[in-house]
Amino acid sequence: MAALTETKLRKLLVEPGHIGEEDFRRALEDAKRTKKDLADVLVDGDFINDDQLGRLIAEDSGWHFVNLRQEKIDDNIFKLIPENLARAKGVIAFGQGPEGIKVGMRTPDDLELKNLRYLMPFDLQPPYPKKQVKKC
Repeated sequence: MAALTETKLRKLLVEPGHIGEEDFRRALEDAKRTKKDLADVLVDGDFINDDQLGRLIAEDSGWHFVNLRQEKIDDNIFKLIPENLARAKGVIAFGQGPEGIKVGMRTPDDLELKNLRYLMPFDLQPPYPKKQVKKC
């Protein structure tokens, strides 16, 4: 998961009441002590589940959320993106649609990943911003 600032996570989680201030402070202290990403500590510590956090981040960013646990991933599609790139950038090819290969990204706004379509010998169908989907 991409590193989100303490301020951003507080806005997403504490202000609307998804987790309490005290739980957030405990997770923050643990993240600092263990030098782990705060979002990972929140999920690993069961303060919030991974899907809920993913949905909140996606909604706030204006992107679609895809639960890859619920997708049937074709092995041939999965192997289209080299493993070293997939691991380094948190990107996965998980399906094929009429507009190309569907990819999930840990950080869909990563400018380097937007250039991925120029490096691959096929068309990519990234997760579209919700605003664009509603206009179609």
